[in-house]
Amino acid sequence: MQEHQVESPIKVSVLVPVYGVEKYIERCARSLFEQTMKDDIEFIFVNDATPDNSLEILERIIDEYPERKKNIRIINHDSNQGLAVVRVTGVKAARGEYVIHCDSDDWVEPDMYRLMYESAKANDADIVVCGYFSEFGGSRGVHHQSLLPDREQTASSILRIEKIHQFLWQRLVRREFYEKYDFRAEPGVTYCEDFVVVVPMHLMTDKVSVVDVPLYHYNCANPGSMTQVRDVRRIEAGKRALDLVEKFILTHNHPAVLPALQYRKFLYYLPLITCLESYAPKRWLELDIPSLDIDLMTRSRISVWLVRHRLFLTNKLLQVAIRKIFKR
Repeated sequence: MQEHQVESPIKVSVLVPVYGVEKYIERCARSLFEQTMKDDIEFIFVNDATPDNSLEILERIIDEYPERKKNIRIINHDSNQGLAVVRVTGVKAARGEYVIHCDSDDWVEPDMYRLMYESAKANDADIVVCGYFSEFGGSRGVHHQSLLPDREQTASSILRIEKIHQFLWQRLVRREFYEKYDFRAEPGVTYCEDFVVVVPMHLMTDKVSVVDVPLYHYNCANPGSMTQVRDVRRIEAGKRALDLVEKFILTHNHPAVLPALQYRKFLYYLPLITCLESYAPKRWLELDIPSLDIDLMTRSRISVWLVRHRLFLTNKLLQVAIRKIFKR
């Protein structure tokens, strides 16, 4: 009698967007395919109609890892739809018990997904959070993460970016939990997408574990990243995202999180009065920013005072002087 080999169940689905990353995709893909998890992990790349050679480079790298091919899928969008839609596409296609996102200009440690999955199983966790590195091209920051006692404290810490941070790529999430609540950002949300998903996630479960080891390399040196853009577009996109977070907080009755949300809004809107590229003091006043007890630098406090007193030109001259003094 012929024996039939039973395929191993997929434990982890890694979801990777592909758009404009020809300089980085090789490093990312190699770090994924060299994971210590073997047959029980899958990699889903969502090509968001990339205009460069990212896909060709990816396919070349895949050919170098024939043992991985059976668990690699590439899904193609006919047109560019943005990161929020790409992530939904990936989650819908996933077969794993847990899912995790990985940005294609970043890279990961070889044992990242094995360690996170082991923590998930040991703690019956809906969400596992890991530490990470911020990579600046010649220097590196290390970010450790801490488990907090309840949902509202966790959500507040995420909004304040304190003991636990906001990134989806540092979170392994039970797929059943992800799909049950249909966590997603709206298609038009092009900045702060992670807040829109991560804060609601943590407000819907206490089953969270932390692997306090830096396992992910966050590339902060990519000039094409939206996080490097400092203009009004970014701030308006951030406002839309944070408004969605506020709606979720109010709908699910978590008023204790609102002060942290106001703190986050204040800091996102601050470049409207402290950055020449996004200078729009009248828009800042329209947003009706509440007075908050935030430890701002002296020059930022002066800007707040000047704009509140409608001394827009004086404040702009201050920003020009600061630019010349600090050469940035």
